[in-house]
Amino acid sequence: MARTQLCTALFAVLIMLSSVNPVHAAIINIPADQQTIQAGVDAAEAGDTVLVAPGVYREFVWIRRNVVTLASLIFTTGDPAYIDSTIIDGEEERACLKVSASGDGTSFVRGFTIRNGGGVSHGAGISTGRATFEDMVVTNCTCGAVYTWAEDSVSFTRCKITRNGWIEGGNTQGGGMYTQGRVFLEDCVIADNRALDGGGIFVTRLNGGELHAKHVLISGNIAMDEGRGGGIYLRNSLAVLDQVTLTGNRTPNGDDAAIYGGGECSLTLMNSLGFNNGTPSIRVMDRNARLEVDFSDIEGGINGIVEGGEADINYGDNNIDADPLFVDPDNGDYHLTENSPCIDAGDPDSPLDPDGTRADMGAFYFPQVHPPVLDHPIPDITVAEDCGAVMIADLDTVFSDVDGDSLWYAVIGAEELHLALNEDNLLWFEPALNFNGDSLAVEVRAYSGNDSTTAEFLVSVTPVNDVPGHFNLLSPNRHELDWFNEWDTIRFEWEASVDPDHETVRYLLRLDFHYGPHIDSVAFDADTLTVCCPSDTIDLAPWQPGGQIINVIQKVSWWVVAISGADSVRSDSIFTFWLGTGVEKDRENNEPSAFNLHSLSPNPFNSSTTIRFGLSKLATTRIGIYGLNGRIVQELWTGRDAYPPGEHAVVWNAEGLPGGVYLVRLESGGEVKTTKAILLR
Repeated sequence: MARTQLCTALFAVLIMLSSVNPVHAAIINIPADQQTIQAGVDAAEAGDTVLVAPGVYREFVWIRRNVVTLASLIFTTGDPAYIDSTIIDGEEERACLKVSASGDGTSFVRGFTIRNGGGVSHGAGISTGRATFEDMVVTNCTCGAVYTWAEDSVSFTRCKITRNGWIEGGNTQGGGMYTQGRVFLEDCVIADNRALDGGGIFVTRLNGGELHAKHVLISGNIAMDEGRGGGIYLRNSLAVLDQVTLTGNRTPNGDDAAIYGGGECSLTLMNSLGFNNGTPSIRVMDRNARLEVDFSDIEGGINGIVEGGEADINYGDNNIDADPLFVDPDNGDYHLTENSPCIDAGDPDSPLDPDGTRADMGAFYFPQVHPPVLDHPIPDITVAEDCGAVMIADLDTVFSDVDGDSLWYAVIGAEELHLALNEDNLLWFEPALNFNGDSLAVEVRAYSGNDSTTAEFLVSVTPVNDVPGHFNLLSPNRHELDWFNEWDTIRFEWEASVDPDHETVRYLLRLDFHYGPHIDSVAFDADTLTVCCPSDTIDLAPWQPGGQIINVIQKVSWWVVAISGADSVRSDSIFTFWLGTGVEKDRENNEPSAFNLHSLSPNPFNSSTTIRFGLSKLATTRIGIYGLNGRIVQELWTGRDAYPPGEHAVVWNAEGLPGGVYLVRLESGGEVKTTKAILLR
């Protein structure tokens, strides 16, 4: 709401400035640019805005040279608190504000409290020609606190003119307002003022003498001594009152306390009410006077009106005489209660009340659109972090409307909760991943017309330990030429795994050694992203059926597990490399001389012999023992694994075989070598 008011206020500022002087309009800030309001007004050109900060300004302000805008910070913020905090104070010695600038346009004044004006016969609070006033308070000034003289219109909107005329001195007519021009009041309060005549308002015809009031409360005003017209005094003037409440106004003799009309006055009351002003409450005293009353609640009915001098009185058939049933008149609340006879009793041709119903009588309509009912409050909710989507409530069962109208909803809460309302009015939320928090307020508003009802509840998202983030290995990588000898230091490196809960991540390096069907595994703890591991620290004790390995060439698979608390995640990849012991590399070019199957040692042999061979390239390698009939009798290397280039050796244990001549066959990378072996028994 505050944002809407601010945007509306700023838009109004721009429109006003552009309509008055779109090129040269300026804003003069008080006291930043000028020390006093008057200095700011004097410095302003036509169309400028004098913007006044909160404070008490003890000075007389006169807008006399140029048509300007004079306003408190309500003008730019829409915040009504600036009315009470921005004050022009006459200190009971001088007038407060005068507007007499001529020229094109209308001076505009908004958002001040005018108080303690004195020292003049009338207009101690505000004395004005053509001007527009909004959101003003005028209080504790001498009689005629507001004085208007313009033949052109002067308007007051959302203004309160209260408790004026109680200071000695000043005019004796029009405690709250004295007007001899044309004045328009809307959504105003004229209350608790006093004067000899016209405790609230005095209207005379010198320069037109017209009062137009709509949605105005005139209450508690007093005409003193032998005065007339506690609420309004009309002298040869015109008044049109539409949806006006006159109540609690007084005169010494107890009659004509609401309105007194003298001379050739014209008074129209429509959709209004006069109650508790004494009886008769309205008096017109000239044969040329005219009074028209219809669709109004007048205490005493036609008998509550007195005419003198054969005045023309038209008392319509649609008036009523009934207690309006105010909410709390003893404490100044003159709104209607739900059983008031004034509800929907106004002129059916008048504009509808804001609730869309027929016009009510009086200043304050009774809203007949009931706010939604909160049938079932939404309980507080606790869920676990990363819980996914959760249905909270069916709002159509939480709220109901007694008028049977359709409801619409607005939901306000922490952005991370991802609150959502579907077309069936089911309220869901799905907390953002890894988000948690305690007692997060959520507000649900149900609307019916301009009325709303609010339900509030709390959401707590309890934290859980999250799995560490995914990561990849770096080196040694998948390239199959990566192989190491026993004298090499192997450097394992990987990316960091990020923990969503910002906890420390430790790592477990896993190595799997493949040789034939046999796999051995070892593990190393680490708290860094790299491990340097000399190969001679790795226990290489592989075993293969049919032969004891002397020179070992092994395929190694490795990966890393990231661990946070009780949760872990494996690296997204598994890398491989080759590791050998007792395998010679050519130190210059890393290649053996040729693919070759060397002689066996010893040969002939009794039970075992060593087979030595060289590989020229990385390739799958197979070593088989065959009889002379061509049948394989023993397989030393199966041919399923690839082996790197270099010199290799394997021991052939021939236990269980009969003596004789055997063929040793080496196959690798499409090449074949064969040699004879003689087993003695």
